[in-house]
Amino acid sequence: MVTKKKSSPPSYNVLEHFLNPDFEIVEKNTATKIINKYGGNPFNFPIMLSTDPSAETIGAQTGDLVKVIRKSSTNITSVYYRFVVEG
Repeated sequence: MVTKKKSSPPSYNVLEHFLNPDFEIVEKNTATKIINKYGGNPFNFPIMLSTDPSAETIGAQTGDLVKVIRKSSTNITSVYYRFVVEG
């Protein structure tokens, strides 16, 4: 039997690193609208493990939809979504 190792929280805030994008947990009713807009299946979105340091820092749990906001040096902001799965 394999036992899952419980990860400890990072010793620093990973969201403060200059290369890390901004993360927001999308509210459930808004998440449902976004999921339906893009096909109705949350597994159509790229996944983010619940043990990801960024997910743990923002408090994302399995089943949440996370909005990823990437800013570039060309002043363009890109928005992506990740579906949180157990990890």
